[in-house]
Amino acid sequence: MLRCSVGTRRNLQCSGRPFMYRKTLDPRHAELLDKRAECEVNVVCGSHYRQFITCYAVSQKFCCDPFEAHRLKNVSSSLKPVSAQLHDKCVSLLPAVVEGKKLCISCLKEVHSRLAVKSPQRDEAAALATSRTPSQRQQRIPTPAAEAASPAAPGFVVSKGIPCGPASAPPSITSDISDASSGEVVPSPCQVALQRWNTGTGLFGGSPADRKKLQTSNKYKEKKFGFAVNLLKDTLNKAAGKTTEITTKFEKAGQEMVNQLKDKFENSETYAEKIRILSVLPASWTNAQIKTEFQATLHMIKVTKKLVAEQGILCTPNPKKGKALSPETEDIVKNFYELPEISREMAGKKECISVTANDGTRSLVQKRLILGDLKEIYDLFKTKHPEVKIGFSRFASLRPRHCVLAGAPGTHAVCVCMVHQNFKLMFMGACLGSLKLGEEKRFEHYRNFITETMCEVPLEDCHIGACQKCPGISKVGEDLKNLLAENFISEITYKKWIKNEKTGRFSLETMHQTTDEFVEQLLDSIPELRHHDYVVKQQAQHYEKVKNGLKENEVLVVADFSENMSFVIQDAIQGAYWNNEQATIHPFACYWRNPETKTVEPLNLVVISDHLKHVTTTVSKFQEVLISFLKTKMPNLNKIYYFSDGCTGQYKNRYNMQNVLRHYDDYGVHAEWHFFATSHGKGPSDGLGGTLKRNATRASLQRPYNNQIQTPEDLYNWAKDRFEKITCAYVSSKEVVMHSKKVAKRFLSAPSLEGIRSHHCFIPRSQEQIEMKLLSSSASGRIIQLRATRWPAEMEEEGLGEDDIDAMTGIASRTRLQSSAVKKTRKRKYQQAGSPEIAVNLRLQGAEKRRRKSQQPESPKIASRTRSRQT
Repeated sequence: MLRCSVGTRRNLQCSGRPFMYRKTLDPRHAELLDKRAECEVNVVCGSHYRQFITCYAVSQKFCCDPFEAHRLKNVSSSLKPVSAQLHDKCVSLLPAVVEGKKLCISCLKEVHSRLAVKSPQRDEAAALATSRTPSQRQQRIPTPAAEAASPAAPGFVVSKGIPCGPASAPPSITSDISDASSGEVVPSPCQVALQRWNTGTGLFGGSPADRKKLQTSNKYKEKKFGFAVNLLKDTLNKAAGKTTEITTKFEKAGQEMVNQLKDKFENSETYAEKIRILSVLPASWTNAQIKTEFQATLHMIKVTKKLVAEQGILCTPNPKKGKALSPETEDIVKNFYELPEISREMAGKKECISVTANDGTRSLVQKRLILGDLKEIYDLFKTKHPEVKIGFSRFASLRPRHCVLAGAPGTHAVCVCMVHQNFKLMFMGACLGSLKLGEEKRFEHYRNFITETMCEVPLEDCHIGACQKCPGISKVGEDLKNLLAENFISEITYKKWIKNEKTGRFSLETMHQTTDEFVEQLLDSIPELRHHDYVVKQQAQHYEKVKNGLKENEVLVVADFSENMSFVIQDAIQGAYWNNEQATIHPFACYWRNPETKTVEPLNLVVISDHLKHVTTTVSKFQEVLISFLKTKMPNLNKIYYFSDGCTGQYKNRYNMQNVLRHYDDYGVHAEWHFFATSHGKGPSDGLGGTLKRNATRASLQRPYNNQIQTPEDLYNWAKDRFEKITCAYVSSKEVVMHSKKVAKRFLSAPSLEGIRSHHCFIPRSQEQIEMKLLSSSASGRIIQLRATRWPAEMEEEGLGEDDIDAMTGIASRTRLQSSAVKKTRKRKYQQAGSPEIAVNLRLQGAEKRRRKSQQPESPKIASRTRSRQT
């Protein structure tokens, strides 16, 4: 049975017909089949013919590696096919290079280099291999003397990336050439090369090389090579008649590098830098050689070699561990970051961050915005805690994760203080922090304008402008003018928040002023900023003092309305966008001293209501719910310290002061009310509101079909059992209205309090006296007599409606402002009249209009109310 020679030899499956005989093939193809299939092919099938002739070159994906020099066997990049011409040149020298196979760049270069060094030695070795008789082989062996004298003797050929081998034969035929038929051994190329090396070095006076040592010891081989190089250098110097040192290009570069390292080592001041320099020296250098060249100590050399073994070159010694901070110190730093004057809790429902607790559990914590630069905060910490030794980097690393810096995602701050912000905008717009007066910066921070206008140890009078010894603003003004003049600044552009008198809204405007106008306006704003800044700090300090000094049966309460919550429903229709259903949320962040642990702990209450009017009567009702809640926790509650912002429609008005005065009569608990500085009332209560709204919104979006949160009652029913540390209460609008009627007589009889806006502390002293202080830390204040005014006989509690109560509380303040504006308008008209007669006529016309208005008939609403009262 006819079989394919390729399939039989390589144990491959043949496809069968058609079979082709050797005599029918092209001679070139027949020769290629023999070499590619590595066997003599007499008969070949169609599939193997296509595999080894037609598609052979296309199927070669890797370098054939004729020298077996690749570390990675499958090299597939930058391949070049072996052409017919190259194959013909390599038939006798490199039989592994077959036409159609592919070579990588390095192998291709090696092939060309071996072809280029074709010498008589290669011809002689080939002749020895093909000779028939021993006599012919002996005649063809060259003598050492002849080879040494022959200029064509090349020795070894060295190529980059390929192992070295003798020039007489490729690596594939480096074994001893022998005649299998006769059994006689001829000299191998290695023997011929060794004989030529010994002959050549012997001409210069060198000793012969030992073959075994060359094969086993690299050190011996390097020694012989170095000796031969030195012999050649000496011979060339003698031939040239000179004694100059002959160096190669690489030797010069290496010596130059070592010299640079020496200079750097000598000029290095730190131990670590010297270690880095020594780490790049050759690993073959001995300790004695490094010590001689670099004048380094043996200890440093040993340390360097140990670090190089562990880290590699350019290593540095491990820094010594510093003294670790105690857990108490770390707690002091972390608590300092959470002080109200350092950071404030953000009120948004999305302003939270996931924090890992000590036990490994994760929870969402409301973010706190750092109110300043970390350098300034660090200086303030060192001032308050001089006994704590801590560096700035460690102080910054202890910043809690939920205390974020301005500029981070989600730190868009709104409702900031206009007094501070306008002064900062002027300071930054003029770039005063970077300007130099002489060789130093005169005003590095805007607070320099505050500190330099007061005594070195400022007192309360210095901050409020009542001290006669303070330097004032004159010196600062002169330095500011000189600073601008020295830097050639004649005009300044900055931003400023300005109130529109018509709309009552604020907008950020661009201001262009000359230096004189700018300096005048800046100096005029310093007293207000100085006083306001002092109030901010003092109220924040008093808040911390009261909080840390709480006694048993005493509670600190931080009160503030959160922004009303608008309900969100998953998959709502388009028309539902205009639904304005909202809920009032009023958090009370409370702190009390736990009698068991003796520590101050939070106690939080959030009041939810459908009553959307944020007025004093609403606060009074929520306050009643709060005290009932506190008494369930502390039956012996003795005193409450209230802290809130200074909103006139809710907390800071004469009606609320009447509640404070009657607090003990109403609830049997003493009370004080303290106010934060204007626009600085952000506190923990804002975080409570944001937490409630965030979780409620998420829960509502997770309920697309059932139990959606759509009303304040739904919100309360969801939240009452939702939180572990937040207690929720619900107050309906009807309850607020009933409470308004209850306190109506008290509010209508409340006298006005002169100067209430500038005072920040109110403490009842008796049933009719209350003490007002400029600051909570002030030693004394003003005692105000709150006597009840005459109650109108025609107004009874049962005749009052909700609108009447609102008019007495929230809207009454707006009415007083409007009447004040009318009076100012009349006065301006009288002043513009020009003559007394015209002014008198205007007054008479106004009086006549008011008289006619009073004689107009009553409106139907007022008339029906009058008849109902009469009946």
